[in-house]
Amino acid sequence: MSQSASTAVASFFSDLPFSGEVNLLTTGAFAPGRLFSSETLPRGVAYVAIGAPTGAGDWAVRAAMSQGDLSSWILAGSFVSKREGVHRYNLGWSYSTQEYQGGNPLALAAVSDGNRNVGEIYGLDRWTIGPGVSVEYGGRYARYDYLVQPALFSPRVGVSLEPTKTFRMTAVVAQRMVAPGAEEFLAPAVAGPWIPPERTFSL
Repeated sequence: MSQSASTAVASFFSDLPFSGEVNLLTTGAFAPGRLFSSETLPRGVAYVAIGAPTGAGDWAVRAAMSQGDLSSWILAGSFVSKREGVHRYNLGWSYSTQEYQGGNPLALAAVSDGNRNVGEIYGLDRWTIGPGVSVEYGGRYARYDYLVQPALFSPRVGVSLEPTKTFRMTAVVAQRMVAPGAEEFLAPAVAGPWIPPERTFSL
């Protein structure tokens, strides 16, 4: 890398107010009657989050990984544009996978291929057409490889009218497609560490 390139990279990281966190956790779970069995051994979980505000908007990246009978990892990113301007974007994506390495016959029947993979992308644009009038439109596309029909699309369209500063009317038409076990793969909307699931599920 040339000196000018390294200077530009160093300037980029020094000028942006990055923030982040790293968490190393130990978790465990047990079923009734199995408190002292070998299946209740604790497992390690690593969680990393980093983000920064820019002139165009705020971006963030989160990742989590766990190791055990059910190994999981997830990587997710998002970008929210600044409030000023005619358009305000909210974009994001995530990818997650689970791999079961235990010997539980019920779990093996649920995860016949040994792993599950889920990916999702979404985008929403809030377009301010004029004073007091705005339209929002977008959608969410997800693919769950363990479903018979793996592709799920969730569209959203809305109109907002604000004739005065104290009165607003909003109409939204949306369809939200949710897959069984989706909460195990998608990063939560709330802030804080994302803990991958301890056990798999069956459809």
